[in-house]
Amino acid sequence: MELFLVLVLAIFVGILAGLLPGIGAGMVIISAYPILQKCDINTIFFFYIVLITTMQYYGSISSIIFGVMGEPTSQPAVDNGHELFRRGLGDKTLATTATSSFIASLFGVLVFCVCAKYSTFLIMFLSAIFKVSILTSVLLLLVATNKNKLFGIVLLLLGLVFGSAGSEIVPWINQVFPKYSVFDGGIPFSALLTGFIVIPTLLSYSLESKPIPVFNSSSLDISFKSKIKNLLDFSYFTSTLRGSIVGCVAGIIPGVSYTISSNLAEMIEKFLNKKSNTNEALTKNILSAEAANNAGSIVVLIPLLLFAIPIVPSEALIMSLVQANGFNYLTGLSFISKHFVIITFLLVFVNLINWFISGYCYKFIIDLYKFLGKYGYTLTLIGSTIIVLITGYNDNQFLYTTYVLLISTICGSLIKDTGTKMIFVFSFFVASDLVPDFYRLYLTYF
Repeated sequence: MELFLVLVLAIFVGILAGLLPGIGAGMVIISAYPILQKCDINTIFFFYIVLITTMQYYGSISSIIFGVMGEPTSQPAVDNGHELFRRGLGDKTLATTATSSFIASLFGVLVFCVCAKYSTFLIMFLSAIFKVSILTSVLLLLVATNKNKLFGIVLLLLGLVFGSAGSEIVPWINQVFPKYSVFDGGIPFSALLTGFIVIPTLLSYSLESKPIPVFNSSSLDISFKSKIKNLLDFSYFTSTLRGSIVGCVAGIIPGVSYTISSNLAEMIEKFLNKKSNTNEALTKNILSAEAANNAGSIVVLIPLLLFAIPIVPSEALIMSLVQANGFNYLTGLSFISKHFVIITFLLVFVNLINWFISGYCYKFIIDLYKFLGKYGYTLTLIGSTIIVLITGYNDNQFLYTTYVLLISTICGSLIKDTGTKMIFVFSFFVASDLVPDFYRLYLTYF
């Protein structure tokens, strides 16, 4: 029953996060951080696995119908899918996209299972040098792909300094405030991160949101026969397979993962298709891109679950949660061995559910998007704030939590780009592992 409730909640949240622009996995985990802190390792991982898998299916729906990106990986869906919708092929595009995503996800699950089976062999290559190299590569790529690289470096260094301080941050606070005060508990990081990232982002989207274009559902053929026929259309299996391979390769690369794989797959399809503006070419582009997106979202879990190495910001948040419960690279293999069947079942079953919902019940998802466009950001903003304040109240730190939330919101509002702020988040949560390992390597070799 607990697993079922986690599954339902994660699917629901994943649909919302996939549809609403600007709300990615990192934002969801930050908002739910106070709740997840009270959960065990199994619940945290199962929630994240279902969430990250679900999100990939729904950004393409708003992109195809309204030409609006639900997430950064939906750009190919906007460029190709929305054009197909304008040409009267919206229903077919929605269904075939869902099918392509499902096939790619199964391909990613297969790769995951192979890696899990041979994880004992792979872990022989795991060393401090390997771990430091991976985490450093992610940080460098996050900075390199950021618009303001200099400011990104500053946030990276600040994240490493504060993150490596750990429990030592309390003596720092005591230099300013007396001991035996509310500050002895350190900084309430759920309030800090919610104010720094979540609230400014939701406020900006709420204030700047544009009216949703008028949509006439009669332009879609929603008959049972038509939906089933489109769902079972495998005419472009080759493009789906190419996208799946691209997603699996890119998904395992630190800092790249599924955020770039869809655009890379689209580029390959455009190179292979000489007639770039035909219905066939546009279909191949979007199917390959969505396949890469979904396959990458599965493969990106491999370093996290097997070796306790996060390669995207949302995984750094998850790693901080499970580390507090004793999860590390030494326990990763036993966790996978013990829960291999249930994880594989979750991945297959959740993808099957989302394939049906996104490919058959897309009319409902479109109506849901219309509602979320009006009230989604406001409701999410209120919910995130209430969770933080209730947590502060339960910890007897209500005023302190409120002050931190207000101050961090002001600071976060001054930095417009969420990606830039995620550099700080990632560096902060990996610092406790990265800095000591880096220092030990320095002493060993220099």
